Amino acid sequence: MNETKELEKLEGEIHRKKAEMARLEDQQKTMAKEAALLNRRQRTRRLCTRGGMLESFLGEPESLTDEQVMSLLSPATDSRLYNPSQKQVLEREALPMDAVKAIISSLYQLERMDRLYLALVLFTGMRRGEVLGLQWEDIDLTENLIHVQRNATYTTNQPFVGTPKTKSGFREIPIIPDLLSFLLPMGEKGFVVSQKDPEKPLTLTAFRCMMKRINTSVDLHGATSHVFRHTIGTMLNDTGADVKTIQSILGQADFKTTMDRYVHARDDKKQEAIKNVSLLLQE
Repeated sequence: MNETKELEKLEGEIHRKKAEMARLEDQQKTMAKEAALLNRRQRTRRLCTRGGMLESFLGEPESLTDEQVMSLLSPATDSRLYNPSQKQVLEREALPMDAVKAIISSLYQLERMDRLYLALVLFTGMRRGEVLGLQWEDIDLTENLIHVQRNATYTTNQPFVGTPKTKSGFREIPIIPDLLSFLLPMGEKGFVVSQKDPEKPLTLTAFRCMMKRINTSVDLHGATSHVFRHTIGTMLNDTGADVKTIQSILGQADFKTTMDRYVHARDDKKQEAIKNVSLLLQE
């Protein structure tokens, strides 16, 4: 009898130990999950913080490729701080005219919101944030002018709509007939490029989804929103527009920046210029 009681007591102890081990294993798994979640949150916070710092000191953050952004956001290889004044200026080429015309002919393949965004960056040279901050009330069809007075930036998924970065960012851009057809019909309110609620600008996720739709439907020839800005600057130069006019339309404060970074020489124009020199020598 005593042996039976002793055996039952031993089995009970084994059962309690097994239950305790199971509890500890569950606790360990829970702690591992919480640690992984914490690490993800820390990484996300670090990424967002660096992203905000990146956008704050880069004049044209939208001009960076995904690879360049990830390179800048990745941890430094040594302990020295990155000096923004030492950053390299990214060279962007304007699109050739045949590519521009092909994109324009494809605009009506897009949904209205996507079509509006692409038409605005293509025909005005506005920055990405300026287009995303544009409201219908900023478009004056009586004077055929777009009043640029807002700029949308992202440090998180939610946009912050403020004013242009510099005084020269506040400007008026003439509406050419090619753009007017995409803006009609008017009479709407709120943000020109918006989601279901026109009173709210696009989130960063919604903007990326829009660009993905655009790239799926239209061959942009590798162009980003910023490349279209270079392209309109070059086209204005091709028409013989003076530098101050180009500078005013693009909203650039610096004359040298306008010419060095936003106006590119086309191969056909260079050929024509050389031929004109030859003709001049023959006179």
